[in-house]
Amino acid sequence: MKDIMIERINKLIVEKNCSLDEVADGSGIKRVTMKRYMNGDIGKMKTTEISNVAKYLDVHPAYLMDWMNYRELKYTVNGEVFIYKNKSRESADKMVLEELIGKGILKVEEIDW
Repeated sequence: MKDIMIERINKLIVEKNCSLDEVADGSGIKRVTMKRYMNGDIGKMKTTEISNVAKYLDVHPAYLMDWMNYRELKYTVNGEVFIYKNKSRESADKMVLEELIGKGILKVEEIDW
């Protein structure tokens, strides 16, 4: 498997705060097989497996395969779509929250205890 794909999967695992075992389970790949892919013991991942891993990690398969240098994060809130390209999940989450607050869709209130 390409080093860039391994790097991107590892980066997304950290962002999603999940484990490689969770990615394997969520994408229908045997855990031992997924670990072998990530260690470079198996050279090529099947296209269906790439698609399943990408779906689990919320990215386009082309992003994992390094066919595009950016990824697109899409949020839909009350039918309104917000799209962020080439952002980490953390920065995109922050941006969508700021937009929702700015548009009055989301209200944040402080609660006194």
